[in-house]
Amino acid sequence: MLRTTAPSTRRAFSLHLSRLPHLLSTPPRASNSSRQNFSTSQLSPNKNRPLALKAGQPSPKPERHNRHTFHDSYLLSDKIKQLAGRKDLDAAIELVRTSPASNVVVWNLLIHEVLQEKKFRRAYELWMDMKRRGLKPSARSYSTFFSGFSKAREIESGGLARVKTVYAQWLVHAERVLARSEEKRSIREEEEGEEGADDITCIPANAYLTFLANTKNLPLLLEAFNAMPTEGPLAPTSMTYSTVLSALRSSDDPEHFQMAMTIWKKMLEEVSDIDTKTVSLVISMCREAARPDDQKVGLEVAKAFYGFVDPAEVDKLVSSKLEKPRVKLDSAGLSNVLSLGLAMQQYNLVVNWFDQVRDYPERFGRMVLEHYQCDLVLVAMSWKHDAAAAEGPFSALSSPSQASPLSRAQI
Repeated sequence: MLRTTAPSTRRAFSLHLSRLPHLLSTPPRASNSSRQNFSTSQLSPNKNRPLALKAGQPSPKPERHNRHTFHDSYLLSDKIKQLAGRKDLDAAIELVRTSPASNVVVWNLLIHEVLQEKKFRRAYELWMDMKRRGLKPSARSYSTFFSGFSKAREIESGGLARVKTVYAQWLVHAERVLARSEEKRSIREEEEGEEGADDITCIPANAYLTFLANTKNLPLLLEAFNAMPTEGPLAPTSMTYSTVLSALRSSDDPEHFQMAMTIWKKMLEEVSDIDTKTVSLVISMCREAARPDDQKVGLEVAKAFYGFVDPAEVDKLVSSKLEKPRVKLDSAGLSNVLSLGLAMQQYNLVVNWFDQVRDYPERFGRMVLEHYQCDLVLVAMSWKHDAAAAEGPFSALSSPSQASPLSRAQI
């Protein structure tokens, strides 16, 4: 049997429901004690809240970043990057000099930022300041130092001797790390975080050679290059040889060409990863040589690395047994090859090699044939009085298979 609710109870419950929205929307009234406590707390001074400034009163000076501000090297590094981004190197230098968190990594960053602004003298002073504070430069320190100086085009008096001294210190440091790593490897006592053989690379030497090349110090460059070991992490790399060859090319001494060819042959024996930039550089040097025999070396290099064949052997290009090119032919390499042919008055060869690139993209790659390259072919044709074939180069420019819409716009 269901129980029924009395009418009075139902009316009281309905009245309660009608007042419920009002009760929910109205906050509870504070008691006298709580209101008194709230007013008392408002009257008491709050140390964490800055006091209101009176009219005309100057605003307080911002807090300076002194040596007690940064005790973490990561936060300190971020602050250095911010200051360097605002070109405030003086503040960054003061911060590093006064902060207890300034370790070798922080000093490396500071020296890098100073070298980015090409302040070479100041970077060297910071390098010496770091060492006076008892911090020993790491392999990364030397890489940072020489990479920054490699951007110099001229050096002040005494600067060359200072950089040369640091390079000598790098060689001593590298040999010491390699010897210690070999000794600890033999007894299996390598410590985590300590510099090892993997940290020693040819990067500092390559940057040092670039610095000598840019500042026109070819004798010192050749001296440093010839002193490099033939094996190990300090042995010359492809970048090393390319730097030396480029420096020899900019020399006016005709004997330096023969020296460059000797270095090129040594590179072929010692280095396997020869890039297209170095190949193009060697072909350019051969083109600029005065002797025809030296120019012929460039043709052999073009055939050996880019995959060109003699005009009588064009049919071999369709054979799958033909050895693939060792490096990819790019636009600069093609221009150098065609210019070499013109310098040697090998006009038929210029036209034929241009046709090989145009007709066999699966071998040489699909590249955009530029107007300059077509002009070289037209010059060769004009010397041969072959006006009938003059339309050949321009057909490459209009061929859909040779040029994309973007490349046509560039042309």
